[in-house]
Amino acid sequence: MTGSVGALVERCAQRYGRTVAVECGGRKITHREQIGRIRRTGRALLALGLRQGDRVAVLMANSPELVDVWFGLAWAGLAVVPLDPVGGPPDHAFRIRDSGARAVVHDPVHADAVTAEHTLDTERLSRLAAAQPDGPGMPAVASTDLFGIYYTGDETGRPVGAMHTHGTYLAALLGHLADGGLGERDRFAHVAPITHASGMFVLPTWLRGGTNVLLDRFDLDLFARTAEPITATMLVPTTLHRLVEHGRPAALSTVVCGVAPARCALLLAARELFGPVVTCLYGLAEAPNQIAMLGKTDRASASLGRPVTIAETRLAEDGELLVRGPHVSPGYWRRPDLDSGGWLHTGDLVEEDDQGFLHPVGRKKDLIVSGGYPVFAAPVEEALAAHPAVRQAAVIGIPDDLWGERVAAVVVADPGSGVSGADLTAWTAERLGRVRAPKTVEFVASIPRLASGQPDKAALRGNARCGS
Repeated sequence: MTGSVGALVERCAQRYGRTVAVECGGRKITHREQIGRIRRTGRALLALGLRQGDRVAVLMANSPELVDVWFGLAWAGLAVVPLDPVGGPPDHAFRIRDSGARAVVHDPVHADAVTAEHTLDTERLSRLAAAQPDGPGMPAVASTDLFGIYYTGDETGRPVGAMHTHGTYLAALLGHLADGGLGERDRFAHVAPITHASGMFVLPTWLRGGTNVLLDRFDLDLFARTAEPITATMLVPTTLHRLVEHGRPAALSTVVCGVAPARCALLLAARELFGPVVTCLYGLAEAPNQIAMLGKTDRASASLGRPVTIAETRLAEDGELLVRGPHVSPGYWRRPDLDSGGWLHTGDLVEEDDQGFLHPVGRKKDLIVSGGYPVFAAPVEEALAAHPAVRQAAVIGIPDDLWGERVAAVVVADPGSGVSGADLTAWTAERLGRVRAPKTVEFVASIPRLASGQPDKAALRGNARCGS
C-alpha cells in the first residue's frame, strides 16, 4: 500500500481542521492544533540527531502527549517500539537493546525504568517541541519504510519483534474502517493503552471525522462524565462482562471486543441487553486486529468469526490457521530464521464450518495430553464459562503420575454462588465427556493475564497448586 501514516494524518487535519481530534480530562484539541503538535514533536526528535529509520521506544500512559509522540514519530519517519506498560525493567531493557532504539520517551513515573542514548520524559520533550515550528514540511516517508516493531513471542515463548512498515500499518487501519463497525463522527473511548490494540482505532476514528477520548481505565462513571456521550469503544471480554453487569451508556452504538474471543454466553447477554452493538476482532501483533471478525449481526457463537476483508486464510494439515495479506508483518526484527514463506502461522488450531466461521479448538502450544488423550484447553474453557456461576476460566495441564498430565481449571466464580469443583467437573463432563473434564478446580479472585489480555498460563502452571 502506498503513502505514509504521517501523510494520512496531514489529510485528516486538512479535512477536519476545526473539529475536535482528541479529548482528555476536559482538554479538547482540534485537528488543526493536533497536527501542529505532531509536527513539532517529530521535528524535536529529529533535532536530537536521530535519523529516519531510527527506532524510538515509548513507555507512556494514554494522554495527548502520547498521541503527539506516536504520530510525531510516524510523521518524522522514525520507528516506534512500544514498551509494555505492565512489563518490568528487564522486559523494557530487552526491547530497547534488541531493537537498537536510540531514544526512549517515557512518563515521569517511569523515570527509573528505562534508559537509552537519548532518554526523555514527556516534560522535557514538550519543552523541546515548543521551540520547533508547527508548519507543513513533512519529511519524505515511503510506504516501505519501517513504522514500528511490536514484540510478541516465538514458538518457544521468547520475545521477538514483529516489524510493520507504513504500508502494512495503513492496510490494517483501512481494514478497521471496513470491518470495525465505526460510524461517522464517533466519539471513541480508549480505555486500554493506545500503544496496543486500541491504538489501531485512533486514525480510523479521525478518518471518519470522529474524536478520540482518552481514558486511563474502564469506568462507566467516566463514560457518563464526558462532555458529550461516548458512542464507541474497544474492550476485552472481562470489561465487556462489566458492561453487561452494569448496563450500557445510552449512546454507545459500537463495542469492539478484542484480544481474546468473547464467549458465546457473554455475547448473547450483551445482545439481549444492548442489541447488535458488539463487533469481535481477532488478530495478532503480526496482523493487528485483522484476521477474523464476528460482526454485530453475525450469529452469537464461540467462533472467531469469518476472515476479515483484507485477509486471506487457509488451514494447514494439522488445523493451524494461516493468514496472509497486505497488513501482515513482513518479518521479525533481526530474525530471518523465522521467515514463514509468505504465510503467517498463527499457532491457533481452528475448524471452519460450512458458512466460513472459524472455530478455535486450541493452540499448538496449549495442548494437554491426559491418559494418552489430547485435550485442547479452549473447548473446556468454553464449557466452564457457560456455567452461570463462572465469570472467568483458564485450563492448564498439571504433571500427574497417573495421567501424565491432568486437566486442571482455574476459575473466578460469582461470590456467594456456592458452586464447587465437583459441580464444574460434572457440568463439563456432561458437555464434553469425562476425559476432557477438569480433574481439579481451583477458585481464585482473579486470573493473571499477559499484556495481550490472554491468561498467563505459564504463571498458572508455575503455581501448580490447583485443588478441588
